[in-house]
Amino acid sequence: MMTPVASAMGSYLQEKFQALNTTAAIENSCPKRLIGKLIGARESEICYTPNTSYGINVAANSLPFASGKNTVLWDLEFPGNIYPWLNQRLRGAEVHWLHGPEIDLSELRRSVDDQSVAVSVSHVNWLNGFRADLKAISEIVHEKGGIFFVDATQSAGAIQIDVTKMGIDILACAFYKWLLGPSGAGFLYVREDLIDSLQPSFIGWNAVKNTGPPAYVFNPKEIVPQDYAKRFLPGSISPIPFLGAGRSLKMLLDVGIERIEERVLYLTDHLIEHLRELGFDIVSPQDREKRGGIVNFNVANASEVSLKLLKRKIWVSARSQEGTGGIRVSPHFYNTVSETSSFVSALRGMTKGMS
Repeated sequence: MMTPVASAMGSYLQEKFQALNTTAAIENSCPKRLIGKLIGARESEICYTPNTSYGINVAANSLPFASGKNTVLWDLEFPGNIYPWLNQRLRGAEVHWLHGPEIDLSELRRSVDDQSVAVSVSHVNWLNGFRADLKAISEIVHEKGGIFFVDATQSAGAIQIDVTKMGIDILACAFYKWLLGPSGAGFLYVREDLIDSLQPSFIGWNAVKNTGPPAYVFNPKEIVPQDYAKRFLPGSISPIPFLGAGRSLKMLLDVGIERIEERVLYLTDHLIEHLRELGFDIVSPQDREKRGGIVNFNVANASEVSLKLLKRKIWVSARSQEGTGGIRVSPHFYNTVSETSSFVSALRGMTKGMS
């Protein structure tokens, strides 16, 4: 976590915890207009959330799943973007599965039909770093009348996103990954003309119209939803993570996501080149147009290797699923070529004869 991010949260804890209106604290520190700028959305289409899983559950449980309907999922998705959709089987829905190391558009076209309520994908896959062609996927989904949902947690802050150009209907994201914020802060985007058609499975005081502070006058006998996407947050959430999230978001936007994306891809190109020289099997796409900021490669005893690297203050992750994966490396724009070279050098010594 960056020092300014921690400082912003610490200041609130020390000086203002009981003094501020929590809603105002979130909106002032992490304005929706900045989130909108990040993904090309309107402020009215943004709802604050505590994490990505919250947003995914809002989407899955608000859509009209029923017997005979289906959702389309990729079996290499992060589990958090699978289970809420699998849970719709309780409402009679079926699941059509996509397979393989990448999303094959021909397979997707065969899997989506007139009964497909939604297709859910990650912009950048958590395991192998595959970057989905969101525009192409959205066209296939919309041809059949479905809703296109995107988990942007592994892309936002590192890869450019434009929800309108990409045809995204609903998107969920957390701040704690590439957006460099703390855990406990996230956001949900819902396309404005879709908002009124969604039926949230849970509701609370914050989701219905009221006079707001200081009196908070409600109509207790009728549910009148808040205008726009803010209706999808039923109650209070902590403002503290958003103080840090707002600080990091402003910094990233000042640097520029286009510049950050180019830097991240440059670093991953360099990393892949040196891993190939050592003979490692690269799990991630080597075509930069199909890759985000994640590089995954096969290595024996991945967990053991990752722990040894941690002792040298080199932070990587052991990540695999469905027999795919080993060590996951995720350099951000602030990392240097020298640091990636140091990682490769350390890896060479630890895995000699193991690759």
